[in-house]
Amino acid sequence: MRASVFLHSHSLTSEIKAFYERYPWLIVLTLGVISSLGFEPTGNVLILIVAHALFLTVLQDERELAGAFRMGLLFGTGQFMISFGWLTGSLHVHGGLNLPITFSMLLALSAMMALYVGLFALGAVWMARRNGSMDWRVLLLFAPVWWAACELLREMVLTGFPWNFLGYIWADWDTVRQMADLGGVWLLSAWTVALSATLALLLKSFSIHGQWSWRTALTPLLTITVLVVFATGYGALRLDQADDHADLAGGEASPWLRIAMVQGNIPQALKWKRKQRDRFFNRYVTMTRQLLETNRKQGERSIDLVIWPETAMAFFIQRMPLYRDVIQQLIDETGVPILTGVPTTSPYLHQDGSRGRHYYNSVVLFPNDGSKPQRYNKHHLVPFGEFIPFRNLVPETFRKFTHGTRDFSSGEGAVPLLWSRASLGILICYEAVFPHEVRQLVEEGAELLVNVTNDAWFGASAKPQHLAMTRMRAVENRVPLVRAANTGITAAYDDRGRELGQVGPDRQDHLVIDLRPGTGDGFFRFIGTLWIPVFLLFSVGLVLRKRVRSQT
Repeated sequence: MRASVFLHSHSLTSEIKAFYERYPWLIVLTLGVISSLGFEPTGNVLILIVAHALFLTVLQDERELAGAFRMGLLFGTGQFMISFGWLTGSLHVHGGLNLPITFSMLLALSAMMALYVGLFALGAVWMARRNGSMDWRVLLLFAPVWWAACELLREMVLTGFPWNFLGYIWADWDTVRQMADLGGVWLLSAWTVALSATLALLLKSFSIHGQWSWRTALTPLLTITVLVVFATGYGALRLDQADDHADLAGGEASPWLRIAMVQGNIPQALKWKRKQRDRFFNRYVTMTRQLLETNRKQGERSIDLVIWPETAMAFFIQRMPLYRDVIQQLIDETGVPILTGVPTTSPYLHQDGSRGRHYYNSVVLFPNDGSKPQRYNKHHLVPFGEFIPFRNLVPETFRKFTHGTRDFSSGEGAVPLLWSRASLGILICYEAVFPHEVRQLVEEGAELLVNVTNDAWFGASAKPQHLAMTRMRAVENRVPLVRAANTGITAAYDDRGRELGQVGPDRQDHLVIDLRPGTGDGFFRFIGTLWIPVFLLFSVGLVLRKRVRSQT
């Protein structure tokens, strides 16, 4: 019976091997597709880790660097085609492109981002291959930090597209995500690759010996144990140090803030219709007045700030003084300031002396102390969604996919808004996925991160993905974050990334939470990504030193 089982498993293994030798590209592409299940909205981290481990085992059979690069390109394309699938809704439904062009653009973007996975595969094989075989000890040392370096390049090259870094799969894991305050989301990505590489070593040992052996499995099992114990131990320690929200203090002198976020749930197809302008503006005004009145009647602590989402007012506020007067009247009645997303415009002079106008995607803070409103202009714009790259080389007839005929201009940079109760780090939609820029806001003194967004023109899967990335910014910088979204997901997190409340997608509702401004004491705030080149040079140095010694 035992021999029969062994022969059957051996035959099955041979069939799998034969299929792989015939269709290696299909295997790798499929592994990439499967790995996408680790990202939101499915969030199956175990499947992702196993898929990456199998991908690393496939790389061991590649004897040429060009082949390794192709394998990485295929794996990355499969992963990104699925995890970026929400773009089809943006381009086809809201952008008006036909399906063939939509899928072609999705494939092109996925392949471009997969170049970084190809670069990872090329570098990993080049460093770890020795005498025609893979040195797994080198792979364990080099692959994690090299993956982090490739992700760092993905954020920096051209305008950057740091969507769905590997580390974001841990956004919902209270303990594991705490490592982000040591090295940003990249440290979580490196840790994930270390787990996959160790699992690959375990699978490799089993395939070589054909049976389970504690002797060959001991090293990878101990490595996995150390990795897991470190992450969970550090996370538990950081959570124990967190402030206890049960000790909420009352009174005006309290450092605690009560923030209200309003989710109007305005359909994207109607949002910019002029005939709907009064209706949707009044929705936000009415919801705000009602929640403030309810809060007062219930004898609750007074609300310090109300936040409306990105472009909650879908018109240029400078040209609509009546609407501005309504907001000011609401503030005068309630005594509560309002921060809202709104498009704005500013005049400027051309070099020839003619006049022109800049258009901005902005956030305006209407204060309650009689001072002038403050404005923040979005500076990291979405290519093709908010502006056309290389506009001077593109015909004027080529328009961006979102509403409006004019390109938005870039704002002055990561500069906090100075509110009387706290310094606010504003993140308009896409800006929340750039860790370096959020870190810069905290460096400039931001004590509370405020993300306003309109994910209505994304597909359904983009909402939880965007939320996971935004959540990680609070952990990295040890600063709480509040998020107001037009159609969801509206949410708030403390400086450990713990959820304080949430309004789900496609609901008209509000969220009121209490939090304390953050101190920004995370290690990542001080070192940023400096650890990546340092560890990369260190690992390369050890590998080269080992090679030199083996040749002498």
